[in-house]
Amino acid sequence: MVVDGRPEALGAKVVDGRPVTFDGSGGEALADERVGKPVAGHAEPVRAIATAVLDGRLMAVISDGPESVGENVRAWDLTTGQQLWGPVTDRRGAPVATAALDGRPVAVMLGGSDGVVRVRDLATGEQLREFPTNGRGGQALGTAVLDGRPVVVTGWPEVWDLASGEQIHELKGPGDMVLSLAVEALDDGHLGAATEAIDGGEAVAEAKERTVVVAGVSGDACGSVWAWDLATGEQVGEPFEEAPGWPEGVSTVAVVVVDGHAAAAYGGALEGMCSLTTGEELDEEDYFGRGEAIKALTTAVIGSRSVLISGSKNGTVRMWDVAKREQIGPPLAFPMPVGAVEVAPDGRLVVGFGPEIAVLARH
Repeated sequence: MVVDGRPEALGAKVVDGRPVTFDGSGGEALADERVGKPVAGHAEPVRAIATAVLDGRLMAVISDGPESVGENVRAWDLTTGQQLWGPVTDRRGAPVATAALDGRPVAVMLGGSDGVVRVRDLATGEQLREFPTNGRGGQALGTAVLDGRPVVVTGWPEVWDLASGEQIHELKGPGDMVLSLAVEALDDGHLGAATEAIDGGEAVAEAKERTVVVAGVSGDACGSVWAWDLATGEQVGEPFEEAPGWPEGVSTVAVVVVDGHAAAAYGGALEGMCSLTTGEELDEEDYFGRGEAIKALTTAVIGSRSVLISGSKNGTVRMWDVAKREQIGPPLAFPMPVGAVEVAPDGRLVVGFGPEIAVLARH
């Protein structure tokens, strides 16, 4: 059915002798009164997706919000579509991630109101530990491995040891809450800081791998993009601050390599790319967002191509060849705003649109 010019997932049946209508979003029934109870699932728009493989099965931890107050995080088996556990948490719109702790896959979530990191067994949902983050949670969360130990990056931003709950760094810079985070391993060659060593009388560039944290910021620094070295906590390059005062801030970021140099793709009220070393916006004729309100970004390698995937408020998912600066294939259209996109370990694309989840395979 088309409602207000847009396709909507609606159905109609005759139940107990009377016609009723229903939708797939858990929203209000379109009949005079609701018939029966809503099917269990996410009641608010999906805002975060994290995937992992458990015993050969593709799993996802998914959070809805930020409007929801109460239990809003669930884990799903994406092969069968069955809910594994949840809903859990008692806070608003918790960001989520996955990690490995003591050799077992875990779900990591951050209380958006109380700033508490909670770690749950991915298979059972059992809470394994929790620790506070100075009472400042934020809306973004990322996980990584630092010197062989799992760490979590929270949204002011700060780096914490996932096993002990001890703080490793406070990433200095914007002094405002982070709306979006991306954590990516790069070498110094991409960051423009390769060192030279003497080997047999010849200078040899040694590219040292570093993991960088890229953040889109709100508050007084609204509209800026910052980057840090995860190991040292030191700022990388100059921040991108050419669009202060965006009403929505930078709601999503991703790390890409453009012409051999690291850059951040960003989305929100505007979209674009900026260098991580100079902080300058990259001058592109045709951006991946095409003027859309980008709500989600992720990256993937498809074949030998580095691909940026975007999801927008108008329900469009686009794939963009970073090297060629061109769109790959036609856009994918969904009937509701896309709030999260994630490439799973097996290459499938997981899309959260409205309160629904779609899993797409490459072909």
